[in-house]
Amino acid sequence: MSTLGLLDHLDAALAALRAAVTRWRVRHLLLVERMIGDGQETDGTDGLAHLRSLIVLPPRDQVP
Repeated sequence: MSTLGLLDHLDAALAALRAAVTRWRVRHLLLVERMIGDGQETDGTDGLAHLRSLIVLPPRDQVP
C-alpha cells in the first residue's frame, strides 16, 4: 500500500472513530437527561448544559 493510500485509510478510520465517540456522547447526554434531569450536579457542574457544551456536532450537510 502506498503512503497516500495508507493516509487515506487512516483518515477514514479516524473519521469513523470521531463519529462513534460523538454518537456515544449524544447517547450519554440523553441517558443523563432521562435519569437525572437538568439540575445542577453534585460535583458543581452545570449538569446537562456542561455535557452539551462538550458535544461538537458536524454541520448537517456533512453528516452521512
